[in-house]
Amino acid sequence: MTNLRHVDHIAFLTTVYNFKLYKKSSLYHPEGVRRYIIDGRNGMYGIHSIVYMMQMLWEEDIDWLIMLDEDVIVLDFGAIEDLIKYMHHNSYVLAGMQDGGVHEIRHHSPYAINTYFSILDFKKVKQFWNKEEVLKNQYIFKNEFQINNQFIRHNYDENSLFEGYYCFYFWLLRQGQKLLYLNAEQLFKDDVYTNVLYNHNNEPLLYHTWHARSFGVSKVHTKRISRVFSEAQTQLKPKGVKEKPVIFKDKSFKGYVHKNSLKKRVKRLLKKLISGFKL
Repeated sequence: MTNLRHVDHIAFLTTVYNFKLYKKSSLYHPEGVRRYIIDGRNGMYGIHSIVYMMQMLWEEDIDWLIMLDEDVIVLDFGAIEDLIKYMHHNSYVLAGMQDGGVHEIRHHSPYAINTYFSILDFKKVKQFWNKEEVLKNQYIFKNEFQINNQFIRHNYDENSLFEGYYCFYFWLLRQGQKLLYLNAEQLFKDDVYTNVLYNHNNEPLLYHTWHARSFGVSKVHTKRISRVFSEAQTQLKPKGVKEKPVIFKDKSFKGYVHKNSLKKRVKRLLKKLISGFKL
């Protein structure tokens, strides 16, 4: 087993749809950690983002990759580092929350991780990464894997293929790799969405609001998410990270574009047309 290296070899990666929200949440990112962005406004997310991530970061000197969405507020990077050390010493290749049974609104696969937050032993996975093989693993056999029930308290579907990115996690399991499942709990009693995610020592790592695409669009979700940021400010002061992230965008990729993005494009087009008539 190799030694765990310094924080310089840890990196953050966020596939961003809502840059307005990322601007707020990134203020809670730790200083000194490299940050990368995949521009997801063209529908680049899920398994497409994972494949693109491996391609674009392949030559980077990264040991541990922390994948987090723009609606994640980091509370304690020290607790994240402790988790990485635990993963390293116990040979876990990936950690995150099960996408079925832990969170009330996620009742899908208890084997796969939800991509809003995960820690990946990037250096190790590079040793056996095979894009073609990963994409062939979007299937599951009955009772193929053992369910970890430690944090499950809601319904789940052990045969679920709900998310297209499940193939990545099924592939890791079929490679004999160990996944570390983390506990999550509801933050506010009157907010069914927002959760706290904990590390192996039951220390809070982050808040996750869900519905990132709706921030600044839906009044209900914007108000709800803003409340979470207010709560975070009672726990710690935003650091205001100075280092700019490296942004990747695959301009040739054409995926599903969320309807809110389409509405914005139509509004911009109408605005231009109206301005043209006024001239």
